[in-house]
Amino acid sequence: ARRMPELEEEMKGLRRQQRIDVIRKEFERSPENPFNQVSVGFDASKEEIKEVKQKEREKVEQRLGK
Repeated sequence: ARRMPELEEEMKGLRRQQRIDVIRKEFERSPENPFNQVSVGFDASKEEIKEVKQKEREKVEQRLGK
């Protein structure tokens, strides 16, 4: 909803439903999407958190071919 006015200015030729679809796709890739966030237990140590972050970074780099 907060992106709708911006998108109306950027893509004036699109219908409302098309703009909603564009916003949904942006959100699916966004770091704000809770499904894109890696979670650890509430009692995880700093080392465990660091390991999870490192594994996730390696997984992304491998997927992107870096």
